[in-house]
Amino acid sequence: MEVRNQRWSEEQLMNELKRVLSLYPTGQEFELEEVLEYHRRIPDHKSVPKIHKEAVETGRILLQPRVGKATIEEMIENLQYLQEHGADILTWTCDTYCRRNQFEKAKAALQESKRTGRSLLNGFPSVIHGVKGCRQVFEAVDKPCDGRGAAGSPQAYNTWMLGGGATSFQGAALLGGLSVEARMPVLACIRNFQYVDRLIGWFQDHGVILAREAAGFPSGTITPPCVSIISSIIELLLAAEQGVRNMYSTYPLNSCVIQDIAAIHVHGELCKEYLEKCGYKNIFHMQAAHQWPGPYPDDPNKSMAKICLDTVICAFSGVNKILVKSPQEGKGIPTKEGNAAGLIATRKILDLLRNQEFPRSKELEEEIYVIKSQCRRMMEKVFELGDGDIAQGTSIAFERGTLDFPFSVNKHNANKAMVARDLTGAVRFLDCGNLPFNRELIEYDQEKLEKRRLKEGKDDVEMIIEDFRAAVK
Repeated sequence: MEVRNQRWSEEQLMNELKRVLSLYPTGQEFELEEVLEYHRRIPDHKSVPKIHKEAVETGRILLQPRVGKATIEEMIENLQYLQEHGADILTWTCDTYCRRNQFEKAKAALQESKRTGRSLLNGFPSVIHGVKGCRQVFEAVDKPCDGRGAAGSPQAYNTWMLGGGATSFQGAALLGGLSVEARMPVLACIRNFQYVDRLIGWFQDHGVILAREAAGFPSGTITPPCVSIISSIIELLLAAEQGVRNMYSTYPLNSCVIQDIAAIHVHGELCKEYLEKCGYKNIFHMQAAHQWPGPYPDDPNKSMAKICLDTVICAFSGVNKILVKSPQEGKGIPTKEGNAAGLIATRKILDLLRNQEFPRSKELEEEIYVIKSQCRRMMEKVFELGDGDIAQGTSIAFERGTLDFPFSVNKHNANKAMVARDLTGAVRFLDCGNLPFNRELIEYDQEKLEKRRLKEGKDDVEMIIEDFRAAVK
């Protein structure tokens, strides 16, 4: 597949838009010029980019819970409840069927949800409700809306959410492809997200600013900081080439205080550095953090403890936004009350820690050095393999294992790198596979893990299994 990091022509964009809108009958409701005019009338307080800028200027940390319900009525009920309980940004999380373009299945589940009076989808089927249905939701709330969904084919549900009034879009080629798509090639994922990014860029060209999240890679389990940071950098560069100018990158926390604080510091620094190095000027960039994206304990009190710990990390890291989880995560899709509980606890922790700073220490500086060194070596290899083209370089790097996401479900990922936690809970490489690290970086992680092996008397397999189970205890 000939996919390069080059801006799409308007003809290419319009051809793909036409194809996407033909996927389901409600696509007839989407008229590009009408959608553009609709967005021009959206007030500032309902625009994600506008409140992003305000948050950076004022120092307020924005809170965003994740919500997705089958029916319009239930979506409105949940979103109104959450805006009353402290949400700064409201989320339209798309259901799995629409993420996979299985629209007839989504339609059937929506009909059954209406019949039974309870949501039978794990998200909001924007394509089935159409632009008109999305606007019903948007116009019923007084906060900005963000469209979300992890998929390798994000074109349809993002287009419908854009038509409905969403002003920000989460997603990433690497996140969508490597975490949920078993067979899709990396270049196919990149190509699909180029459409979303170019559509956002087209609106930017016509005076409407939309935001795009470049998500670090959350595998649903522990993820080495350098892997999450590298994926964010790549996503930012791909989006910037398509004309996106308002972006935020999200780091998925591992719930390890010093390592996560160090990682967020490196995350922000390197994202800005590589954007400038690659010639992308006038980019508004802010940082977000995602409270632990993996499994949670069944006990909501233990889950709340994890949420509070992650909030402490966020407060000391200087992030601009937090993606908030619920203490009900371990029992299934959270209720509106469960999501509100997470919001309230997160805001209270932030208030308690206001104006406090995490002290610089030898341990923190050491983590910053290690993570930054790992990231630089990985990025250098991507540029080298792609002869300067980030899309080609990323694809080749995965083929050769010089980019490798541990525990990925995608067959195009080498899956040679393996990780576990050390005694402090920091994520280290048990096996670096083909990652382009030097001896110093490899030995650093091995020394940290050896201390755990000696103290606990566990081999590598036992450590991996224990770290998987620990999240749900």
